[in-house]
Amino acid sequence: MKIRQSIIFWSLIFLPSNLGAAEVVVVESIGLDLHPGQVLDGVQPLTLALGQRVTLVASDGRLIKLKGPSEVAPAPDAEPPKGAVTKSLRDLISTRQADVSSLGVVRSSESRAALPDAWLLDILHAGSRCVEEGRSPVLWRGDGATPQSEVVLAPADGSWSAHATWPGGADRLELPASMSLQDRHSYTVTVDGGSVQLTVFVLPRTLGSEAAKAAWMVEMRCDPQAKALLAGLP
Repeated sequence: MKIRQSIIFWSLIFLPSNLGAAEVVVVESIGLDLHPGQVLDGVQPLTLALGQRVTLVASDGRLIKLKGPSEVAPAPDAEPPKGAVTKSLRDLISTRQADVSSLGVVRSSESRAALPDAWLLDILHAGSRCVEEGRSPVLWRGDGATPQSEVVLAPADGSWSAHATWPGGADRLELPASMSLQDRHSYTVTVDGGSVQLTVFVLPRTLGSEAAKAAWMVEMRCDPQAKALLAGLP
């Protein structure tokens, strides 16, 4: 059963569908008049002053981090060996988990069930969630057979709420296609009285390749989703 559509609707921002070989997409910038999803020419020098920083992703999934003072072209001249991008991303996720474990901290992503699909939004653990622009978000609870449950979705400011019944035995619940979760906004999901807070990041349409999407997910700390996406790549 889908959530009733008595909710606020948002308009979508449409961006170019693919990156050219020499183009890069802005993931994050500090001190620069650049916004996430903006496409830059990778062969043109990018001037950064002291204190300015930018994180970019290339069409093949390479993450490029620059900090000022500098004036360099962000896109490397040579393409990495086949499979190098996905390997480096998998290694980064593993390193993060190892670093946290070495401090004696229990990392929730280590004990949770693996996502069967990269675009499912796990509602049993708090944290970052990545969604594709224009795609209906799907909530997921990977806790096996469950009874029918009441679920409430609301933004952190409590300005509205959406209610639905989660059918018993179902591990996922699709939100209405007309509902667009806002980029870098937090939402509370409550199921039978238990609540978690999720921070949503909307993937730019400019990221055409799966490797680029996975790199963006890693940067946004959507590690379980990135891991699921990387599982299908060579």
